[in-house]
Formats: sequence, structure tokens, C-alpha cells
Amino acid sequence: MLTTIDWEKFHRILGTYLFMNSRMTLGSDEHLDLILRVRDDLRELTALIEMLTGEIGQHIPRFTYALARDTVMALIPCIRLTRNVVMEIRQASLLDGKVELLEMEAALAGLQEVVLELTRGHMQGRREMHNILN
Repeated sequence: MLTTIDWEKFHRILGTYLFMNSRMTLGSDEHLDLILRVRDDLRELTALIEMLTGEIGQHIPRFTYALARDTVMALIPCIRLTRNVVMEIRQASLLDGKVELLEMEAALAGLQEVVLELTRGHMQGRREMHNILN
């Protein structure tokens, strides 16, 4: 039966508890800050992708073969990178099902459609573009 309290041990345990509690609070605050930053960055990137898609889409009829080829070659790595970012965010469960992630995926699909339109309209039958896209 415990009749006396080891105050030094009690204060050490209490201090450890308070420290861990503050670290956990800080950790969840940092996690929330990360989620908010990711959401803001996704909104900004989505707006840029939509603007780029609109600009390119508006001028597709005036593209030459060379301009279409160069544009597609510049966009393919961007699309792949953006797809990987979306996949990483999903795997980390940072924003599963959130509006920002869905909007990013829709913007990315629009950009992919522009790339397909460029390849269909300007580069049909060109082996070079077939190899780049596959």
C-alpha cells in the first residue's frame, strides 16, 4: 500500500505529460497549417492550369506543327508531375475528397484534353509525337 507520494517523480511525470500534450497540440496545429497551405497551393495551381488551358485552347487553330509539338513536349512533364502530386496528396490522405483536389483533377483533365486536341489536329500520323505521348 502506497502511503507517501514521491513528489519528485510525480512532478517529472506531470512535466512529461504537459510537454507531450503541448507537442501533440503543436503537431496537430502544424498538420492543420500544412493542410491549409496545401489547399491554398492547389487552388492557385488549379487557377493557373485553367488559365493555361484556356489560353492554349483559344489559339489551337493557329498552331503550326512546330508550335504544337513544342507545346505538347512542354506540357507532358507538367501533366505527369501534377498527376504525381495529386496521387501523393491522396496517399497522404491530406485532402481526400476535398473540393480543391477534385477541382485540380478536373483542371488537369482539361489540360490533357488540350494536349490530345493538339496531337489529333496538328500531328496526326507523326511517329515522333506518338512516341512522346506513349
